[in-house]
Amino acid sequence: MLFRSILLVLFGTVLISVAADKPLWSQGFENRVAGQPPVGWGTQWGTIGDDLVIVSNLRAVSGDKALLIDRTGDNTAMWGMATGFPGVKEGWVRLSCAFLIQGAGFDARFGFEIREAFPAQRKIAGLRFGGSRLSVIPMSEVGAYLDKQGVPLGRFDKDVWYRVDLWLPAVGSSDRRGAAQMLRYQGNGQWEPLGPAQPVPVVAPAATSGYGQLMYVATPGARGYRLFLDDVQTTAEATLPHME
Repeated sequence: MLFRSILLVLFGTVLISVAADKPLWSQGFENRVAGQPPVGWGTQWGTIGDDLVIVSNLRAVSGDKALLIDRTGDNTAMWGMATGFPGVKEGWVRLSCAFLIQGAGFDARFGFEIREAFPAQRKIAGLRFGGSRLSVIPMSEVGAYLDKQGVPLGRFDKDVWYRVDLWLPAVGSSDRRGAAQMLRYQGNGQWEPLGPAQPVPVVAPAATSGYGQLMYVATPGARGYRLFLDDVQTTAEATLPHME
């Protein structure tokens, strides 16, 4: 894996976020020095080229640091990197991630895939960013994209913190009900939903596979943006959120 190391200077106001429930697992990136590669993330395929993947102190929604994926160089190749996360045996696991995007005007295009644990790695759901919009893409039983069933979550502005929440059914569950919601950061630990949570069909991993991987996927040909991620975490949920 190729990473460029640079010294980043802190600027701007540090934002504070308060979690409603104690997470089962979390990444806040506070345990690394700015400019170092993140712990627990690795390039799995493709050519990272001059793209930058480091811990940064330029932006953060809680604490002082966040993960920065800087795709403002010359690389336009497709590649992916992932981190593992745990699931639950009953109810739902809520996977949350705060994000902020800079640059690329209207065309910051990339995605995330939620996958079963290695070695199965079947795709469970996808997050698609493009045209300043975020959508959730369901997957078939064999992990194929069901693009026509995509669920729009809303528009996002540049240089503003948002959060996406995904409710994924427990490992081995026959319940195929999932949900997704997008929220905008209001400051002082407050998040405002852009709308009600939306239903998303999800085929849970088999008990022999389990959750999971969160995989960033660089869209081929798309470049010129910086993506910050913070407060990546999972919590156990007994029920789905209210949906309209």
